[in-house]
Amino acid sequence: MKRHKLLLKSIRHPTQVLTKLYKRLIEQKNPDTKERANFLEFLSTNFDVNTKAIYSEYLNSKFKSWYDSKRSKLIKMIGHSSDTTFNFDCETLYLLVRALKPSIVVETGTLYGASSSHILEAIKKNGSGKLYSIDLPHDPNMPPKGFLVREAALDRWELIIGDSAVLLPKLLNQLSHIDLFFHDSLHTFDHMFWEYHMAFKYLNQDGILSTHDVVNLPFLKNAFLIFCERYNLNYWIFRNIGIAFYK
Repeated sequence: MKRHKLLLKSIRHPTQVLTKLYKRLIEQKNPDTKERANFLEFLSTNFDVNTKAIYSEYLNSKFKSWYDSKRSKLIKMIGHSSDTTFNFDCETLYLLVRALKPSIVVETGTLYGASSSHILEAIKKNGSGKLYSIDLPHDPNMPPKGFLVREAALDRWELIIGDSAVLLPKLLNQLSHIDLFFHDSLHTFDHMFWEYHMAFKYLNQDGILSTHDVVNLPFLKNAFLIFCERYNLNYWIFRNIGIAFYK
């Protein structure tokens, strides 16, 4: 039955299936332990932080145990885990926010709140900062937005419902500047490049542009890589998270 469904999907959406297989191949070549070590080294090199202590703090936190339990419930409710950001990527965001200590964070695409919750918990641990998230209206047949966000972190979160193509320029203009941007909405070349361009204009000099789903088939245009090269940015990719800032 599973093979039959995979065959139908391959016929209808060949690029999506090939991309998923390509990502799995990369994951096999670069296991989480190796990627995490590379990311911790990146943080140590670029920020004045004790990365091992921060990662240990995360692993032993009440939030981590709460999140794992809540995510398990979510997977049982929806029947799969493909709609939620993978744990490695969430950990990367938590560590990045703890190291950067941003005052204003903007993200597009939150769904059940996997990435949002990790950004919020890191902000809460830092003792300052706020997250602004833009996401499409809730599907009444699915778990609510922010299902994976703890109530204790809600005071640092503003969830804005609507299309980022309309709302992102308005929000950025209202904020006037941001410290961290995270893209996780529509993953098409044009939309990703447009969001990067919009956010980059409002990014502080020492701010960071980050994005999900940067791994792409080699023969397809990669919005993140092309954007970074065009604007002469330093960039890194850890698993499926892209991070860039001024040289």
